[in-house]
Amino acid sequence: MGRTIIGTFRTREDAELAVEHLVQEHGINRRDVAVTAADRENTAGEDFNIIEAERGGPDPDKDRATALRGLIRIATELDQEKLVGPVEQTFRSCGAVDIHRQ
Repeated sequence: MGRTIIGTFRTREDAELAVEHLVQEHGINRRDVAVTAADRENTAGEDFNIIEAERGGPDPDKDRATALRGLIRIATELDQEKLVGPVEQTFRSCGAVDIHRQ
């Protein structure tokens, strides 16, 4: 029986980086990684990414669909107990604001 590790992120950039590390460093199949909004509404994160911050924030005229509205959740089920610690560390290093196991 596997264990699900869930990380919550403030920016889409942090979440995407975490997924990249899960796939490339830990060999987790991308289909086994779920990326969702942490709440009921769609979200692009709740904080600016680096590029947006350098510009002073998102450009409201460019894309209103990516308004900052909430956190992003990544969940992955692990078959190998030895990956639990490394995956949690990856989430931490990518900026997760919350990590828990199910």
